[in-house]
Amino acid sequence: MNPHQKPKTVRDPKYLKWVRKQPCVICQMTFPRAEAHHTETGGMGMKGSDYATVPLCRFCHDVHDRMGKETFWVGWNLKSIIEKLRRRYEATHAKILRSNKKK
Repeated sequence: MNPHQKPKTVRDPKYLKWVRKQPCVICQMTFPRAEAHHTETGGMGMKGSDYATVPLCRFCHDVHDRMGKETFWVGWNLKSIIEKLRRRYEATHAKILRSNKKK
């Protein structure tokens, strides 16, 4: 890859749907349904990769937008949260795929 070339932004609607079903990573609320909050930007005002999203309830999302991302995420290891979500998603879907093969 050209060092000046940006990595391709990944889109995965199934992953976003799964993220929205998870509890808010801040307050653990499960209702109302969480929103898939993009934690990165893809540049030029575009959203970043879908794999860099976290579930936030409406209240926490509003607080995030008012405080700004730098202040909101102080004390939270965002990279670790994103990696744990991705591993949980992959483990969940691996079980589903295995059970479908048995049928």
